[in-house]
Amino acid sequence: MSESRRMIERGHKTDSYISAVQGNPVPITLPKTDATQKEAFLLESEQQQNSKPVGLTSEELQYYRDDSFWKTLRRILFILFLLTWVLLFCIAILLITRSPGCDIVEHKWWQGAVVYQIWTPSFKNTDNDSDGDFDGISVKLTQLRQIGVSAIFPRPFISTDESGLGAIHYKSVQESLGGFSQAQKLINEAHKEGLKVIIDIPVVTTSENHEWFQRSSRASRPENAEFSSFYYWKRNVEPSDYVDRYKNSSVFYYHLKQRPDLPILNWRADNVSEAIKEALSFWIDQGIDGFHFGFIEYLARTPDAKSPDWPEIARILRGIRDHVNFYKNGSVKTKEKDIFLMGSSEPLKEDRKRLLQSDAGLDAIVTTELDNIAVSNKICYASENSVAGCTNEIISDLLVFHSSTGVYPVWEFGNPYTDRIASRVHSKIHAELLMMIQLLLPGTSMIYYGDEIGSINVVQMGDKTAEKQRGEMAWDTENGFHSQFHDRASQLRTFQKLAKLRPVSNAIISGETYISKVFQNAFSLTRFELKDSETCGKVYVLVVNFGHQTINHSISDIPPFQAANPSYAQIIAVSSNTESYQERQDIDISTGIIKLGPQEGILFSFKV
Repeated sequence: MSESRRMIERGHKTDSYISAVQGNPVPITLPKTDATQKEAFLLESEQQQNSKPVGLTSEELQYYRDDSFWKTLRRILFILFLLTWVLLFCIAILLITRSPGCDIVEHKWWQGAVVYQIWTPSFKNTDNDSDGDFDGISVKLTQLRQIGVSAIFPRPFISTDESGLGAIHYKSVQESLGGFSQAQKLINEAHKEGLKVIIDIPVVTTSENHEWFQRSSRASRPENAEFSSFYYWKRNVEPSDYVDRYKNSSVFYYHLKQRPDLPILNWRADNVSEAIKEALSFWIDQGIDGFHFGFIEYLARTPDAKSPDWPEIARILRGIRDHVNFYKNGSVKTKEKDIFLMGSSEPLKEDRKRLLQSDAGLDAIVTTELDNIAVSNKICYASENSVAGCTNEIISDLLVFHSSTGVYPVWEFGNPYTDRIASRVHSKIHAELLMMIQLLLPGTSMIYYGDEIGSINVVQMGDKTAEKQRGEMAWDTENGFHSQFHDRASQLRTFQKLAKLRPVSNAIISGETYISKVFQNAFSLTRFELKDSETCGKVYVLVVNFGHQTINHSISDIPPFQAANPSYAQIIAVSSNTESYQERQDIDISTGIIKLGPQEGILFSFKV
C-alpha cells in the first residue's frame, strides 16, 4: 500500500441665485416663428425619413446572390464551419477515450454494505411492555434505509439466554421479542425495503438450560445416550477459567472463559454438526441472507481447554461453508442467492485470519481490534490527549494486512459486549470523526445502533447491573434520531451522506487506500481507483482533526494529488460541528494545504 468541496453617495445640491436690478427686469428674447410654416416643415421631413429604404434592395441582394466571388466565399465559410465542428467533436471523443476510465467492478451484496447491528430488546417497543421487539424494528426499516443502511443485524434473534451468547433453541425465537410471526414479518418487510437480514447463530455455546446440555449431563440414561458427546465432559482435569465442575460430581465440562453457564459444544460429535447445520438450513429457508459466528476461537480447544485448535476450527468452519453452499444451491428459491458468513473472535494473529478465510471459507472477519480504542488505556496513551495516534496506527496496520492478503474486513467500533465508542473516547465529536473514518474504509462497515446519533453508555433505571451499552434507543428525545434526521447539520445527516456514498463508489468499496501519518492530532484518509497503475475517476479525501487547535494539514503527499495536481475540489460531507465548510462548496486545494478547525472533519473529492 503506498504512503491515502454601498455606499449610497448623497447628491450634493447647491442653491442658484439670480441677481436682478430692482426695477430693471432682465429681458428674454425668443425667435419669432410662423406656426404654419413650422408644421409643414416637420411633416415634409418625416415623409422624407419614412421614404428612405432600410438595408439592401432586392436588386442589390440579387447581385450578391449571383456574383461568383460571393458564392465562393459563402461556400468556403460554410465548409470551414463544418470542419471546425467536426474537429471539436473529434477532440472531445479523443479526450474521453484517452482519459483513464475506471473498470466496472461487480461486487457481492455485502461488499461496501452498511450493516446496522441492533440490540433488539432496547431498540423499539410496540406492545407497551418493557422490551423492544421485532415489530419495533419493522416500523423503523424505512428510516434505516433512508439513512443508507443496507443490512440489519438484530441481536438476539434465535432463542438465547439473556446475554445472547448461549442458544436455548436453534429453530425458534424468543416470545418476549415477538415470537416467530414477528420475526418472519421482519424478514419479509426488510426485503421489501431492499435490506438484507443477518442473524447470529451461537455455533460455539448453548445455555446451560438448553435441552441438549440437560440431557447430555444425564447421558447415563438410555433415552439420553445420543447426547453424551454433545459437550466436552472430562475427568481428572484441573478447574480453570475454561473448565468447571458439573454440580458436585467428579465430572468437569468446558465452557466460555469465566462463563460456566455457557458450556461449549463438541463439534467433533457428528450429532452436533448435523443439528447446527440443520438449523442453518431452516433459517435459509426463512429468507435469512447471512450469518454471524461469534467466539469462533472456542469451536475447538486443546486438551486443557485453554487454547484454540486452529486447524480443527478451520475444518469445522469449512464444513459449515460447504453445507450452506450445497443447501442453497439445491433450491430454486435460493440458488442465485449469496449467503454471507462472517466470524468474530478476540483479536487474532494475522496467520489465523488468513486461515479463517482461505481454509475455513468465511467471507469476512470482524475487526474487533477497533473495539479496544479508548482514551488512556493500554493502547491509546494518556499523553496523546486523543485517540488520533492509536486509531491511525491500528487502522494502518489492518489496512496493510487486508490489502496484502485479500482477507475481507468488517469494520466495527462497537457491539453489545463493549462500551459505546462515544463513552470510550470521552467525546461525541471524536466518536463522529471515528464514524466518518469507518464509513470510508474498504470492506463492510458495521454500525452499532445509536452510534449514528452519538449515543453514550446509559445506566438503566432500577437496574444497575444491565449492560450500559444496551440503553434504549433515543428516538424522540432532544438530539435523538428524529430531531437529527430533520437537522441538516446533525451527526445523523453526516452519517447518511457517507453511508449513501458507499454503494455507488467503486473507489470506496474496493479501491486503493492511502492513510497519512498523524501530525498535530490530525491525519487524512484517501480512497481512489487505479487502472494500469494510473489513478482514474474520483478521488475522495477525508481529513480529521482530533486536536483542539486550528491546523493546516498538508495533502500534497497524497499519490493522486501528486499525479493530478488539482486546483479545486468539492466538499461532500462535513462533521456536524464544522463551521468553515459546507456541502457542495468548491474549495481551492492548489496549495496542497487544508485548513481545519478544532475537532472538525471534512470529506472532499476531485476528479482525475
